Formats: sequence, structure tokens, C-alpha cells
Amino acid sequence: MEKSKTDLRFLTDACAGDKTTIAEMIRGFLVQKNEFTSSVKNLLHKKDYDTLRKTVHKMKSAVKIVGMELTYTYLQELETLIVNATHNLSSISNLISVVLSHLDDSEKELQSELQRLID
Repeated sequence: MEKSKTDLRFLTDACAGDKTTIAEMIRGFLVQKNEFTSSVKNLLHKKDYDTLRKTVHKMKSAVKIVGMELTYTYLQELETLIVNATHNLSSISNLISVVLSHLDDSEKELQSELQRLID
């Protein structure tokens, strides 16, 4: 069995176990994940590195809340590549693909958790 991409212990603790609040936070993450997914490829294509960096930076806190430590590390690395003006399109593109894959996997996990919370 594949290791879980998310760990909701922090979120559960921060919400004092309140299922309604946890579900609301998960829904918010999923919205932000979809916005991130739709914008990063476009920003990379346009070579808008400043906005791409800001978008990546903002997503770091979102993945931290749902316990996506490995994805957080990849986002840090991605932000560093962009900040250091090492605009190696191939490296950035590859790392974005890895991050998007992790986010897609997390969506499945979080949708299952949402279902469990509302049942």
C-alpha cells in the first residue's frame, strides 16, 4: 500500500477535533489546490517567475496544514530555484510535475476524509 500523502494530525489538533471546521479547512485546501494547479503551468509557460514564486510560496502553507511534508519540501526547493534566478525551465517544470502529482494524490485522500467526516 502506498504511503499517505497527507497527515491531518496538525489540522485536527488546530481545530480541536471539530469535524465541521476540519471539513471546512479541507474544502478550502481543495479549492486552493485547484487554483494552484490551473495557474502554475500557465505562469511557467508565460515565464512569469515572480508570480509563480508567489503562488508557490502561498501553497507551502496550505500543504503544511494538511501534513504534506514531502510536498512542502518540493515546494521549498521549487521556490528556491525561482528565487535564485536559476530559471532552468526543465528543472522547474519537472518539479512542478512532481508537486502536481502529489496534490492529485492528496485530493483523493482528502475527498475520502471529507466523506468520512460528513457521514
